Amino acid sequence: RILNLRANYRISVCLDVWERLFEQSEEKRKKEGVAHPFFEQCLQACFGKDIISTSSIKSDRYQYGQFGNDAIIEAMINLTGFRDHNLTAQACALMMRHMSQRTRVTEDLKLVQVLVFPAAVKMYHETEYAIKRLTTLRRHISADRKEAYDEATHLLQTLTQYITLSLKNPKELVSKNQRIMLNRELDNPVVDILRMKLERDLSFKDLGAEHDRNADPPKNPARRDLFQVCFDYLKMLCKDNTAAQVKLFPMITVFA
Repeated sequence: RILNLRANYRISVCLDVWERLFEQSEEKRKKEGVAHPFFEQCLQACFGKDIISTSSIKSDRYQYGQFGNDAIIEAMINLTGFRDHNLTAQACALMMRHMSQRTRVTEDLKLVQVLVFPAAVKMYHETEYAIKRLTTLRRHISADRKEAYDEATHLLQTLTQYITLSLKNPKELVSKNQRIMLNRELDNPVVDILRMKLERDLSFKDLGAEHDRNADPPKNPARRDLFQVCFDYLKMLCKDNTAAQVKLFPMITVFA
């Protein structure tokens, strides 16, 4: 919990540095090139001072590979000598967390969504609205209300347009919209809709080859059509988006 507190503090520090630097002129930021002051200032603010550690231990200033005279590493190694499996596991996990604290900040920053431009703010609010509406509409879809099917279909088709390449939506904007939707977990209510049961009419299976193209038609065509709209949305969410692919792959049985 203490290490999580430190990680959260460092993310706040990075955002504070970013906000201050964003106010600088575009020309100055371009001239900085690779040595952008954001990274230099974040490095100093995050790892150049004590946060939760005392000045005598300096565990917040850990340098990669410097194991000697590190009180935290020494203490964790000593804890592994008690031959207790649970204690050893916890000590090793804490030691690895301590040694990889810089990598942890980098990985956490990848998950931070900063809304800079009006289009991003608009996308954020529409995503929040979509999550609430789809969650509510699922109950009405379960009751086979036509207006619920119509609203959910229209909502998902609109969202799909935001993440589809076009003259209006270049690749950079599509990627940002995908990231906002995935960070807010808009895929969850969509997958919940796909978890609903779609019954099939199996009476046509024995009628011969001429009926093979539609041997098990759905008893609820409206739900089938909505499922297709859900699939179309998730397909575009995953297109060229590794994070979405990794998250949704375990749910492949839902889509089968």
